[in-house]
Amino acid sequence: MNIVGLLPCACKPYHIGHHLLIQRAARECDVVKLFISTADRKRGGEAVVLGEDMHKIFVFQIEKLLPTNVEVKYGGSPVSNAWELIGILDKTMPQSTLDFDTSYVLYGDPTDINENFPQASLAKYTPNLLKLGLVKTVSVSRLSTVDVSGTMMRVWLQTGNKQEFCDHLPHGVDVDLIWNILKTSADNELLKRQQRMSVPKVTMTKTVKSRRKTR
Repeated sequence: MNIVGLLPCACKPYHIGHHLLIQRAARECDVVKLFISTADRKRGGEAVVLGEDMHKIFVFQIEKLLPTNVEVKYGGSPVSNAWELIGILDKTMPQSTLDFDTSYVLYGDPTDINENFPQASLAKYTPNLLKLGLVKTVSVSRLSTVDVSGTMMRVWLQTGNKQEFCDHLPHGVDVDLIWNILKTSADNELLKRQQRMSVPKVTMTKTVKSRRKTR
């Protein structure tokens, strides 16, 4: 029986916790399909991480560190891509398990697994795979790898805490290069946001002055 690991991941930014989870999946599976988002991550109080930046970092810094049995797919919604794959397989699979020699394992931290791949949804959308034991989920706590999250990384980026940020990147990458790319973009996005917020005030002031002159 071939085992295929499915790992949807936003990776904004990619950190050591992601890397250790992928390495575990690669040890436990014959093939790991890694779904990566290329969308921007913008949340209040956190540094913006551009999808374009992370795509470049992934291609030139991270892919070379991945186990050889890991396949990366970029773009779209990582969770939707994983669902689409197992959903199609469920509909097209042979009636007999004798003709189906592959099982699928969905990896993620407990929160992501419970939110994105609850058992009720697996029973509804992949009933055949689930019934035959050909799809399952594996929850991996951050405490079993490294207690770090994308939110923590973005906050460190926002506050300029380079030491903590770089300490939680995977070994083997150019930490200074990654920091400089993401920090420059984050600061530029913050400046743009501040400029947009100031525009209405300027426009309103000019409008009021204009009306006073015409009176």
